[in-house]
Amino acid sequence: MIMNKRIKNAIAVLCVFVLAFIFCSCKGSDIVMTVGKTNVNKEEFQMVMSSLRNEVIVYYSENYNETDFSESFWNRKYGTKEKTPIELLREKTCDKIKENHAILKMAKDKNIISDDSYEYIKEAFNSENSSRQDKYDGNQTVYGVTRFSMEDYYDYVISKCSVELRNIAMNNLSDDDINSYYEKNKDEMFCRPYTFECEQVFLEGYSDSDELKAAANRILKAAESGADFKSAVSSEKLSLTAEKYDMSLIRTLSIRFPAITEALGSMDSGDVRVVEEKPNAYILKVTSKSEKAYIPPDEVSENVKTYAALEKFDTSVKEKINEIKCNINKRNLKKIKPTD
Repeated sequence: MIMNKRIKNAIAVLCVFVLAFIFCSCKGSDIVMTVGKTNVNKEEFQMVMSSLRNEVIVYYSENYNETDFSESFWNRKYGTKEKTPIELLREKTCDKIKENHAILKMAKDKNIISDDSYEYIKEAFNSENSSRQDKYDGNQTVYGVTRFSMEDYYDYVISKCSVELRNIAMNNLSDDDINSYYEKNKDEMFCRPYTFECEQVFLEGYSDSDELKAAANRILKAAESGADFKSAVSSEKLSLTAEKYDMSLIRTLSIRFPAITEALGSMDSGDVRVVEEKPNAYILKVTSKSEKAYIPPDEVSENVKTYAALEKFDTSVKEKINEIKCNINKRNLKKIKPTD
């Protein structure tokens, strides 16, 4: 009897372990990847994947002129080295989730949030929607949407964490950080645009006129040999006008005169060039070009701080991504379809 009782107790304990094992296995059966110690389940992975579908579709549309995006598209092969669309989508999703959880972990480290898991975001999502619904039902003011979708709330949390982390980065900037950013980027970001003064000949119908092309060629050769530009133009019975191009208006100029805007970017004072804007063209001579000038640091200090903080934040995220170990459950990954 004693033996039977011991056997029964052993069986009971074994059953508890088996049930616990089955429970844990079932609970973890939808884990697609881990980011550090954080599990990423199918629901989160699928949601992020759905947000990236159009990006992959656009890629194959632009690079392979693909127009058929039916279910068979996702497993279609494009060349020997190219990934299939579903492989590219899964890869992009893994990368995006790594980035998201790097931001969440950084936010947790700074006590912006108390947990970096999807379950935490989901609980907050349910609480937020419940609160908004109560306000709406009670005829109170509800700012923004009455109810978030899970995808929108997920993006909202990550965006809010990013803003807070950038603010922390800005508050921690040293004078050396600010000065370093200005010096490193002043040529591209803090340089006053050039102004060009030009003598210009308009050649209407140039693209279809051998006569105008020959005249333009003669003017260029004359200018190269040192002849007076105005005299060379006058000898061809063409009209010369004076024009000024302010590159601070480059957006407007690039719309109205795209070829001229591009050409001036590589021209210096004294240069002569034929610039074709089909069906017409221009002969340009740069008579003067303003000297390069930098905007003083004190005039752009707030912009410098903003961009320096953003760069510091981006660098920190990349470092965090590289620091975190990620594991992918390939079996579960392959089960996820873009059309689910």
